[in-house]
Amino acid sequence: MINRFTLYLQEKLKEELPGKRAHQEAAPYRKIDFNSSDIKAARKSGVLVLFYQKEGDLFTVLIQRTIYKGNHSGQISFPGGKVEKTDLDIYDTALREAHEEVGVIKNDVITIGQLSDVFIPVSNFHVIPILGVSQNIPEFIIEQKEVAEVIELNVNELISTPLELNKVEINNNLLINIPTFKHQEKIIWGATALMLNELKHILKDWKA
Repeated sequence: MINRFTLYLQEKLKEELPGKRAHQEAAPYRKIDFNSSDIKAARKSGVLVLFYQKEGDLFTVLIQRTIYKGNHSGQISFPGGKVEKTDLDIYDTALREAHEEVGVIKNDVITIGQLSDVFIPVSNFHVIPILGVSQNIPEFIIEQKEVAEVIELNVNELISTPLELNKVEINNNLLINIPTFKHQEKIIWGATALMLNELKHILKDWKA
């Protein structure tokens, strides 16, 4: 199945990405278009959207970040982080960060492309989601200073899970109703919800 899924993704990535529409659906509380000066001044980062087969199903992996004094404390995200000078490219960034945060082995992953970029104004990050496939089931090793929990998300669950409004606390302790994904009582919102919603659009024709 994983080989057929890889071919499916490769073909879908040849088409125009549905990022703009998908991002707008998941983020009506903020604008999604930013000018070149915003992007140029932002810190570039890469996250890894990793797919693998386990017990006859396809999964991707998310993490819940630890509690710390920062904008993304406790939030759910894909493994990833900012570009370092030693990184060869953005693909190398995503793979390095995934290895550091959850122990994903770089040589096990075949990268096949990327989703639409996401700009996060609150932390000034320009995020590039990198799609990767592993023939092996990853053995996750958590970097405990940054990662509180590994979350394995079934691809079929993602495809069938609708966006739903939930109250989320954003800047300055402001509670607002925003589109979210819910997974085992966990609320996924913000940039990660934007990326997941684009994946939903891309995977809508996938048949296991």
